Amino acid sequence: LWVGERATRAVLDQIADVTTPGSAPLPTSF
Repeated sequence: LWVGERATRAVLDQIADVTTPGSAPLPTSF
């Protein structure tokens, strides 16, 4: 299920990029 976790983090990273344009990326350690 590691692949699923990676996919989830990838999606969260994309959402963070969209919601915070031009800002520092949010930490991915939830």
